[in-house]
Amino acid sequence: MHGCPIFDVNTKLAAGMLHAGMGATHVNALLSSLNIPPVHGDTLKAREREIGPAIEDIANTLCEHMLDEEKKQWGSTERVNETVPIGASYDMGWQKRGKGHNSLTGT
Repeated sequence: MHGCPIFDVNTKLAAGMLHAGMGATHVNALLSSLNIPPVHGDTLKAREREIGPAIEDIANTLCEHMLDEEKKQWGSTERVNETVPIGASYDMGWQKRGKGHNSLTGT
């Protein structure tokens, strides 16, 4: 065996970090608040690389499934023509920190 052992708790921590949208700094800030020793950023990154492909595969499969479900709701069951007219609305206003909604930002 080469290198340090892989601990299951670190893999779960990295999965939780991804799920919560946190980075290593935030994770370690939380751990220190709980009086738990920090985990090195390289360890979290290695575990992230380990679980990342599995998470992406699940997300892609789920997106395909939900796309098919959405098409069924709009009355299209054939996959021959991938273009299906589906109504959608969205909000493109993405503000940076410290910027307000005003005429200068275009939102």
